Amino acid sequence: MLRKRNLVSGAVVTDYSEAVRKRIEVVLRERKTTLPELVRSCRGAYPGIVTQELQAFESGIMRSCEAVYQLIRSPLSEWKSGLSHIESNPVLSTWYFTEQTCERICSLRDWAGQRIAFLGTPKLFERFSQSELGRERILLDLDSLVLETLVRVAKEPYDSVYLYDVQSEIPSDLLGKFDCVFFDPPWYPDDYSLWLRRAAELAPDGTVVFPLFQELTRPTASSERDGILGKLARCKRNPFLLTDFVQYETPSFERAQLHWLGLAEIADDSWRSADLVIGTADYDLEDITSNQEDTLGTWSEVRLGSMRVFVNSVTSADEAGLLVPASVDGSLILKSPSRRDSGRLRANVLTSRGHGLRTSRPSTLLLKLRELANGVAKDHNIGTAIQALAIDKGAQQILTTILEE
Repeated sequence: MLRKRNLVSGAVVTDYSEAVRKRIEVVLRERKTTLPELVRSCRGAYPGIVTQELQAFESGIMRSCEAVYQLIRSPLSEWKSGLSHIESNPVLSTWYFTEQTCERICSLRDWAGQRIAFLGTPKLFERFSQSELGRERILLDLDSLVLETLVRVAKEPYDSVYLYDVQSEIPSDLLGKFDCVFFDPPWYPDDYSLWLRRAAELAPDGTVVFPLFQELTRPTASSERDGILGKLARCKRNPFLLTDFVQYETPSFERAQLHWLGLAEIADDSWRSADLVIGTADYDLEDITSNQEDTLGTWSEVRLGSMRVFVNSVTSADEAGLLVPASVDGSLILKSPSRRDSGRLRANVLTSRGHGLRTSRPSTLLLKLRELANGVAKDHNIGTAIQALAIDKGAQQILTTILEE
């Protein structure tokens, strides 16, 4: 039985384990498959869970002189996003569509004359801009580093980018201005409710297009999907789903976590899939409410070379030192990118490379990290810059470890 940390009842966890195993059995009976393909076929179940449940089949798997699992790398698209060099943002739950997914969405229809808003989908905005699809394109995103990159390729006067937090009201000059909204919220029901509301404000009676997590993403995913789709079912036109339409690149923080789990062959593969929902935004906004707390604005970012470090500037850990592991087992790498992971819940310091840490003095740590960033910029020597910091040996060792990986 899978161990879930007080999130759902034991019965639900058991049913979920059985559902994952049944899905694995269906896939293995149909064809011989690679491990990344098997994970991709398991309707959103996390790779660590799939490999754990796969152990039940070890004695029944047929083997030949070839490996049962063989990594097959998909050919890269001719288009290469300018965002590819940016390490991912764990605070914003950043997952980007693959280039191939962007191409498929571009081909869904003729976009001529459409005024299109991209809410938290910067890579798709980039592709639409490069292909000059639509009459007007606007990106609303909270990652300043992403916006700094895309503003250089935006095509005026057709493109514009806004630094925007979905927790805030839509700017008045954008209300009701668009025909279509693409959005991609974190995969939690409250997030979907809030993002649906913002999409409806941008494009009342317009089209909304967004990914929906699959039914084995977590034990409660199936009922959560029903609730999200139920909101759209009350529209004048029923939504429809394109199954397995969306594939995601694995972000830098999740790659590190999968490597830590011993799943290197999946870490570099686009294993995560989602369905694509296409619906209309003609629903009652009063029916779309969210209990999501405003937490994103409390995080501050420091860039140490290409690595991004995020510190929650208002949440302190009383029992922690200046910098200690958040995981109870002492690992610097989180086991999962999920916001419900126990280590992630304890962490108030995150990095773009999967680390989860705690600090009792966030303001002091921010000052030291900025001092470190200046030292690295001047000397280009990480070790020397760390040794120059007036911090305890334990914090120095952690910084040395995470920066030299």
